[in-house]
Parts: sequence; C-alpha cells; structure tokens
Amino acid sequence: MRFSETDPFTLMIDRLRDGHRELIAGSVPADFLEVKEEELSFPHPVSFRGEAYLAEDHLIINLEAKTDCELPCSLCNERFMRPLHLPTLTLAIAIEELRKPFYSFRDELRTALLLEVPAFAHCSSHNN
Repeated sequence: MRFSETDPFTLMIDRLRDGHRELIAGSVPADFLEVKEEELSFPHPVSFRGEAYLAEDHLIINLEAKTDCELPCSLCNERFMRPLHLPTLTLAIAIEELRKPFYSFRDELRTALLLEVPAFAHCSSHNN
C-alpha cells in the first residue's frame, strides 16, 4: 500500500499522539468496493464520518457509512435502489501490528459495507 496525503481512508498515526483525535469525513466514488457483478451495483458515492484516536496500545477508529445499492427484487426480479447504512463500525488495531506510520481503513470499510448487502430484498411494491 502506498501512502497518499489526500487518500480519504488513510490516517497518520503520529497525529493521534498525546490524546489527539482526528475527525474523519469523506464522500468517495463506490469504485473502491470493487463489485463487478451484473446484479449488484453501487451507483452513488459512499459517505462516511467518524473519528480516530489512540487508546493505550490500540488505534481506535469509529465510523458510520452510507450509500445505495441497486439489486433485483427477490420476488419480481425488477431492479431497485436500496439504501445501505452502516451505523457503527469500530476498529481496534494493536499499535504493535502497525508496520508503517499510517493506517488505511479502506479494506475494513469495504468488507463491512458489502456485508450489509441483503441476500434477499424486496422492492417497494412488495412491502406490506
């Protein structure tokens, strides 16, 4: 992984020393989700916000994220848009495991959002 000062997923660990907290906020194209499926797409950006800080010997990252996914209805097979909301993602990474002076939460956010995609979903015409 290469470091980029403008990468919205990357935190500089040294900025968190001495009790400092870093606010995290971003809106990024959904390309980082790397979904290449015919029946599932993410046409809108992923927005996220939260904070990062050091607690004893761990880097703590708390995030909330939102986006939309487009998928087929499990009943009628028509494609529809469904909001995805990840209200809480908490990461605790041991400082001793960090090999670089920065940390990217990109992969963890990607995994957490993809786990929120329902296996079966119904469009609004099938909700009672």
